[in-house]
Amino acid sequence: MLDSFGARLKVCRVITGLSSSYLVKQIHAKGFNFSSRQYSRWENNENLNIARILKEGVLESIVTIFSEHELPELSLDWLLYGKGIPPFLVDMSNSLDEEKAFYISRAMGNEYTLTTIASNYAEPFASPGDIIITRLFSPEKLENKITFIKTSDHGLYLGILNNHEDKISIRNDNKMTEIKKPDIVYCGRLVWIS
Repeated sequence: MLDSFGARLKVCRVITGLSSSYLVKQIHAKGFNFSSRQYSRWENNENLNIARILKEGVLESIVTIFSEHELPELSLDWLLYGKGIPPFLVDMSNSLDEEKAFYISRAMGNEYTLTTIASNYAEPFASPGDIIITRLFSPEKLENKITFIKTSDHGLYLGILNNHEDKISIRNDNKMTEIKKPDIVYCGRLVWIS
């Protein structure tokens, strides 16, 4: 899970495809004295002093480097504290390969699910071949939200959810499907699509 500064730093490096040695060289090019050993400590959450990290300005340089390499929405607040939307859930269209998808799905934790759309059931929201990430919620919290549903009979649905007393309805591309709530095995809000 991305519950620490080091984990968030590492996932950004993996997603951008940069090596730690490349990052350190770029930091040196910006005029900072920063070692590979120190960077490694940051990824491993060792000897972290956030006030000192911010004072030195190295972290702002790292954010800039990641922003120039596929993560333009990366914020210092997310990297340091996990506040806000992860940058790779904002804009990675056409740049997600299998390795990145696997790492993201492992790093996000159990409340997120990564799914590749294999047929046209998700249109117009997603097309075959698209990769979506959803976050687990109860149907009651997803009224009028784009929702991904899996049912006990292996049905898959992506559409706008409406709650009823003992069932939900999900609408996409002018088609409405009703599903009994006990038949739902996964209900997740769409948070990202590529």
